[in-house]
Amino acid sequence: SGVGCDDRLEKTLAVADNAVILKTYRQFDRICDVLDDRGLKENSVLVSCCGLENQRVERNLDALRGEKIPYLSLLLVKKTKSWE
Repeated sequence: SGVGCDDRLEKTLAVADNAVILKTYRQFDRICDVLDDRGLKENSVLVSCCGLENQRVERNLDALRGEKIPYLSLLLVKKTKSWE
């Protein structure tokens, strides 16, 4: 389960206008590397435990590197302008 190989993720990001990546908890650092390589990391937001008491919304993905990402996490990737 999850994102799968980098090649598949890169191909999907190349054709998608925007992306929602589910099950980021297992491969978060690797996904960040792909987003960084494509210049998309700055336009991405991680949402964990949405709607729960411990909900977290993080725009600085580098701050999460090496952390254990909760199972209930997803990445929103906006390819056009930033979220601001």
